[in-house]
Amino acid sequence: MHDFEIEHTHYDQPLSPEESAARWGPELVVLNSVGVDIGSSTSHVIVSRLGLRRRGQTLSSRFEVVTRDIIYHSPILLTPYAAPYLIDAAALARFLNASYQEAGVQPSEIDTGAVIITGEAMRKENAPAIVELFAAEGGKFVCAVAGHKLEAVLAAHGSGAVEETLRKHRTILNVDIGGGTAKVAVVHGGAVRDVAAINVGARLLACDADGTITRLEPSLAPVLRHIGVPLELGRVLDPAVADRIADTLVDALFEVLERRPLSAVAESLMLTPPLGSVLPFNTVTFTGGVAEYIYGRQPREFGDLGRRLARRVRERAERSADIGRIGEPPHKLHATVIGASQHTVQLSGSTIFCPRPDLLPLRNLSVVSPIFSRKRFTREAIGDAIRHTLDRVELLDAEQPFALAVRWVAEPSYANLREFAEGLRDAAPKTLDDGTLALVFDRDLAQSVGQLLTTELGVRGNLVCLDEVELKPFDTIDIGAPAGRTRAVPVVIKSMVFA
Repeated sequence: MHDFEIEHTHYDQPLSPEESAARWGPELVVLNSVGVDIGSSTSHVIVSRLGLRRRGQTLSSRFEVVTRDIIYHSPILLTPYAAPYLIDAAALARFLNASYQEAGVQPSEIDTGAVIITGEAMRKENAPAIVELFAAEGGKFVCAVAGHKLEAVLAAHGSGAVEETLRKHRTILNVDIGGGTAKVAVVHGGAVRDVAAINVGARLLACDADGTITRLEPSLAPVLRHIGVPLELGRVLDPAVADRIADTLVDALFEVLERRPLSAVAESLMLTPPLGSVLPFNTVTFTGGVAEYIYGRQPREFGDLGRRLARRVRERAERSADIGRIGEPPHKLHATVIGASQHTVQLSGSTIFCPRPDLLPLRNLSVVSPIFSRKRFTREAIGDAIRHTLDRVELLDAEQPFALAVRWVAEPSYANLREFAEGLRDAAPKTLDDGTLALVFDRDLAQSVGQLLTTELGVRGNLVCLDEVELKPFDTIDIGAPAGRTRAVPVVIKSMVFA
């Protein structure tokens, strides 16, 4: 286009607020958003500018993201630790402030964002405190400590695999290999169907420039026993031993990917049950720090197992007949959220079921969104769908309140409402009797289901039912207290945004 002087637009270049307004009109809201990923071995920051346009008629209060312009990618930071089990919060704060400066934005100009702590970093002693530090920033941030299953789901969304299976009828095996763990997701039909995680990662072992071991994770112990080589901090690592460790780790990983019977060493490395899905894989994609080596994008060495693992994974994937062809996702290392958008929906008080108004407001409720089948809208199928979804995001029998988003696919008959209520009761009895649950429907069903659960099925827990709200996986919502003569309830929806 440059050679022929054809008039064109660089869509990969960030738009100024003025340019966004010119493109989308006066109904556009522009937000500065930040995504912070704190992982086992590396951390990074993404600053983006999101354009949200009012959806439908001009009187609608629902907005959707129409532009996503990443304006800054931070350099990779080796996640700082003040002690073996203590993240250095001060060093992270300095890194974040430096990222803001390089991005050309002030902290006060950040409207919203998302903070995710994953992998080994999740298990460090002060990880929850770091999440709360961001959450305290005026409620701007969606904060999550992602366990192994949720991290696999996040990586599948962030890599683009979920969206790809919506456009094309195929099954993608997304393998996210980070510093401490490898997370595997089976993606089909725009949804994650199965997940698994195993202790295979680049920084289970790390050395300084002289080859002296400076990091040795306890999760590597089964591998060292298997190869019969004891290691300890301060010892110089023999490259041949490092090769044997990498070979053993990759062997164990491919037992999981190819769904073969697990060896004793693979069993000892598993963090979740192995894959149970029998779907044939069309494509395998890789994300995480090791993926940068797999696809030849990272020249830098970090003194760990990353390059060794990547070479062996690539070789095994090329000759494997069980995992499909190798594909390259659009987002690899940054296969996480780029931030969060935020908008408010007003709900009519007459459509809300809330026996205890004193429960409100409820804040920062994670949204879970099961997929139901119109053809199999039965108590058993509904219960299975809810149970499997809660398990994937690690909210099965969870103590903290959360929101269940229900996209209704059946006729709103009493029989179907009863099937749904009984399926929910089967899947989440502890939550319904001892916890707090917000049921959010996309249709006018809140009063009916709420009355059915409490009056007919005897649910004793704290229950709030809302309707006429559309939510997505990884949304977080705040439900305000009823206000005004209409008793309308404000619901603030904070949606994670992927590149």
